[in-house]
Amino acid sequence: MLPKRKRLTSSGVSQALRGKNFYSTHFSLKVSTSAGGPRFAAIVAKKIERSSVNRNRTRRRIYEIIKEFVITKPQHVIVSVKKSILEEKTSVLKDELAKLFIEASIS
Repeated sequence: MLPKRKRLTSSGVSQALRGKNFYSTHFSLKVSTSAGGPRFAAIVAKKIERSSVNRNRTRRRIYEIIKEFVITKPQHVIVSVKKSILEEKTSVLKDELAKLFIEASIS
C-alpha cells in the first residue's frame, strides 16, 4: 500500500482532474503540477467492479505498482482503470504504467 503522505486528498483530486490526460489500453492518467511532493490516487469505478472488495483489491494492486517507481517530480497523478484490467497480470500492468509515466514525463 502506498503511504498516506503519498496519496492524494480530496482537494488534490479536484486539482488533478483539471490536469492533462494520458491514455493506454488499461489506464487513464490525469496529471497536474503541485507545490508539494508527488501524490497519487487510484480510481476504480463501481461500473468497472461492482464488489467493493474487488475494487479495493484492484486499487491496492495499482498502489503496489506505483510504489516501485522512483518519482520525485511534484505532481498530482490520478490513475483510473478500465474494465480490461481485471484479467491482466501485474507484470503487464506495471510495464504499461511505466510507459504512461514516461509519456507524461513523471519518471
